[in-house]
Amino acid sequence: MAKQFIFSKAAVDEIEASFNAQGGDAAYLSVVPFATAFKTLESPIDAPLQLPSRVNPDSDIDTAIALFEAYPRLNPLEASSRGFWTYLTHVDLWDYMRKRFPLSANMDVAARRNKIKEKWFLGEPSQGSLMRHPLAGLWWGVKLSVDESRGSGRYDLTRILFRDLDFLTRTLGTYQLGRLPAAVRGILGYMFNHQEDFKGQFEDKTRYIMKHFNSLGGALHLGCLDENFYAEELNRIRDEWINPNGKNSSVAQVAAPEAPDQTQV
Repeated sequence: MAKQFIFSKAAVDEIEASFNAQGGDAAYLSVVPFATAFKTLESPIDAPLQLPSRVNPDSDIDTAIALFEAYPRLNPLEASSRGFWTYLTHVDLWDYMRKRFPLSANMDVAARRNKIKEKWFLGEPSQGSLMRHPLAGLWWGVKLSVDESRGSGRYDLTRILFRDLDFLTRTLGTYQLGRLPAAVRGILGYMFNHQEDFKGQFEDKTRYIMKHFNSLGGALHLGCLDENFYAEELNRIRDEWINPNGKNSSVAQVAAPEAPDQTQV
């Protein structure tokens, strides 16, 4: 099987330098990807077939699933690679990027440059930068939420996560909790089973929930807890997050519940 090309570190630096030069943003108005002239490397990653036709600039969830299915076996290092994601934004998915994040010669130059920097480039890899990246964040969102035990519904929790993109990129994605698959699946599983409870004030409720669990991190080792703990805890504090701006809400003063005994296997 053909292997995926990526940019070398030197090529990523050169592309960024080219963009940062005066007038460097003009190249991003081109229909034809300009970055093919920069040095590429053949990676160990299997190259997917017809990826550009599988992504959808009008649907983040469809694109996220397409990306994950195109690269289902990325290891954490590969999935955090600036060379990999920069190659996708600048070459393989150039047309998708231009449709998903339209640029115009009539745009304010500063606004256009900020948009390119934010969408086409990945800064130094971190949890926050990866989750905010328009391709890496989609892949990681599926990676954290896919549940193969659900069979044909393995993306049910993913669809809950992508209900509001800010939930993925700026709420769940900014907390350490977002690194824990059991926590993510436990919280999303509860949300999936209680969807009526999240029809209103979705952003306020999810922010409250994330802050609550973040506060518990000082008393409990959240990484050692299973999915059931998170679902049970959400049920225990339902009166608080169901009305996140009400008098019962007190994240700052939350008392940690007793951790369940998980010594039995």
